[in-house]
Amino acid sequence: MIDNNILKAIKEVSLPTILADFGIRPVREKELARDHLSYIASYRGEQTPSLSVFKSNRNGQWLFRDHATNETGTNIDLLVRFGYFMDWRKAAAYVASKYLGVQIDGPSPATPRMDFRPQNRERLVTQPQCSGVIHEILPIVGSPAEKYIEKNRRVPISVASQFVCFARYSYSPGGKVFSGIAWQTFRGGWSIRWAIDLGPGKGKAFVGPGGFSFFPIVPAGQSGTCSIFEGIFDALSFVNLHGWCRDIIVLNSVAHIGETLTLLASYSRVYGYVDSDIAGRECWQTVVERCGTKAIDASDEFAGFKDYNEYLQSL
Repeated sequence: MIDNNILKAIKEVSLPTILADFGIRPVREKELARDHLSYIASYRGEQTPSLSVFKSNRNGQWLFRDHATNETGTNIDLLVRFGYFMDWRKAAAYVASKYLGVQIDGPSPATPRMDFRPQNRERLVTQPQCSGVIHEILPIVGSPAEKYIEKNRRVPISVASQFVCFARYSYSPGGKVFSGIAWQTFRGGWSIRWAIDLGPGKGKAFVGPGGFSFFPIVPAGQSGTCSIFEGIFDALSFVNLHGWCRDIIVLNSVAHIGETLTLLASYSRVYGYVDSDIAGRECWQTVVERCGTKAIDASDEFAGFKDYNEYLQSL
């Protein structure tokens, strides 16, 4: 149970400040000192701003309103909506620890992480061209995918467990249940690979809102640097060799690079580890055009190989 006075103080913490720490900036930076700002609801993949963030004149709380969906809520509700936390209690614990210096519900994690404890609640998620049902989210450790990750991909399960989980899902409420390695997208959906029951050549899927995935270190967006990878196993390979030293973007497809450009603009250095093929080169050129000299091509780390995971497997 969170004390009401502490919860009140949490909801009064500046929402623009919290969002900035996660690399999310308002449409017009000059409005940062104001009590009403406009944002792009990237969790829905929109391109024009329809998300308002404002301070209530009645009680001093920071609130949001998504004008496209009529969703409203507090600062901690929006952190959950963006997909950084699984529920408002974890978001509240993070805000209390970081901005108020108060520990609630036991020690607050230093880094917001996705909670991969078993969840047996079925959750229907829909979006145009991306729909399905998540039936169960389980830890990757001890799952049927553990051997594949360690033996085939050469990634220690201790590394993989920080980023991915094991999901059981279907494409409709009454449809066949599949399973695979899963991790959350920036919009709040799930990207799924090695879909065990689908067979060879059919191992990619999105359940819920698709797009790229974002794995920040804390303070999020304040590391000053970001690494971009095409696939999750390339990112895991890098972390295995170098540690989680920067914020990480996993594109899940080069087609999603355009969605990342606003986020990338907030960094002082952007390191690229995209695949050594035509699509990868074109993708990286898009980053260079947006970020200029801040964009650093680091693909020479796996020179002679298609991607980072292929390089790791050769060691």
